[in-house]
Amino acid sequence: ELSSNTCYYQVNPDKEFLNFKTAELIAEEYFNSNFIVFKTGNDPDKLINKIPALVKERLLNSGYLGQADGFRTIIYDFDREGTEGLSRVLSVDKENVILISSIDEGNLSVALSNINNFADQYPITLIGFNRYQQFKSINIEFFHNLKLHYISPYWVDYADKSTISFFQKFRDYFHTEPDNFGIQGYDVTIYFLTALKNYGKDFRECVPYMNLNLIQGKYKFEQISRFGGFMNTGVSVIQYKPDYDVVRKRFMGQNKIVQR
Repeated sequence: ELSSNTCYYQVNPDKEFLNFKTAELIAEEYFNSNFIVFKTGNDPDKLINKIPALVKERLLNSGYLGQADGFRTIIYDFDREGTEGLSRVLSVDKENVILISSIDEGNLSVALSNINNFADQYPITLIGFNRYQQFKSINIEFFHNLKLHYISPYWVDYADKSTISFFQKFRDYFHTEPDNFGIQGYDVTIYFLTALKNYGKDFRECVPYMNLNLIQGKYKFEQISRFGGFMNTGVSVIQYKPDYDVVRKRFMGQNKIVQR
């Protein structure tokens, strides 16, 4: 549908797009870092090759790759070397940006437990994925100690006044707390009804200029091709801080400005 239907709108960005934005995050914020990709367990998405290649491409386009004190990529075979060789590849002078290729909860838990032992000795930032929130067996302290960063299309700021108002009204109407689908249903409805109200049924050309602050974030729809539909490309960088706070660090993807 996305490739052939101009009336199709995909609210959830696909996995490949999220991988691309993860590489963009690494290239933009850690271009002078020690980038370590952990090879452990299964890797069905081929992240061990895919993410470094995307990062390299972004660095080449930005001009950072090849600088004397610039980016370095290391593929570390955790299954073979364990923790014994980890101190050999970690840097005391640069931020050690670590990405674990496996998305298996068990493999991830073991790797993070071992990496966390070095958090007091080396500057480490863990780059992960929004799926990490679903892994209940992993000690949440690991995410905070390792300053986890990940890309997510959704983030709820529970201190925001509009969020507080939404939750209160939801409780009043339905006598329960809204789950992620309840929040997303509200955001989708508000977004497209606003588009219909402001621009009429032919709102397609105006969508790139819409800038609504929704409960879960912002939508930024872009048409993937001339004859294709639109995909939401508005994502946020989520950060776990050492003080146990979790924040939206920044929004990636700005809406277009109307040219007068």
